[in-house]
Amino acid sequence: MRIRPLYDAEITAVYQNYLTADFPDDERKPLRMIREALARDEYDCLGLFEGDVLRGYAFFVRIVHEQKQYLLLDYFAVLPEYRGLGLGSAFLPMLCAHFPAAECLLIEIEEQAYTLPELRRRSFYLNCGCADTGVCVLVYGVRYRLLEYPKQSVHDADDIRKIYALLYRQVLQKEQFCTKIAFLS
Repeated sequence: MRIRPLYDAEITAVYQNYLTADFPDDERKPLRMIREALARDEYDCLGLFEGDVLRGYAFFVRIVHEQKQYLLLDYFAVLPEYRGLGLGSAFLPMLCAHFPAAECLLIEIEEQAYTLPELRRRSFYLNCGCADTGVCVLVYGVRYRLLEYPKQSVHDADDIRKIYALLYRQVLQKEQFCTKIAFLS
């Protein structure tokens, strides 16, 4: 298994064939926004491959602030036909190793309705070693809890809020950030 950046055509194919099925409309940004962030070098789209066969994908918001790199895992999934084989548990640490300079990797998990998929997602990340930051945020009307995959150290809630705000200020216009992002805790 190896990770590599996805090519433009692969990004489109992953978005249209998998991401739209794996993530609900209210959690999915338009492909245009992803392309704009890629063009600004603020976004990464990576694939997990076995040989030439795509097994999973991960999309990240990435910023450098005061010489520190911060990441937000925007989308992460193993393709449906490969789920339940332990690939996700192997993929996440590989992704972290792909960004050795990253100080912090944040993960949003939906908190509005703890249905079975949300509980599985939460358990998956916690079992992979992620820490619950205790920070909740409302993003475009969707309530998320922030988790942190420990990279160099685990950050306190105040630092998490600052890092999260930096990440979203990078990808949203000021008015959008002020009206669509709210910290709940």
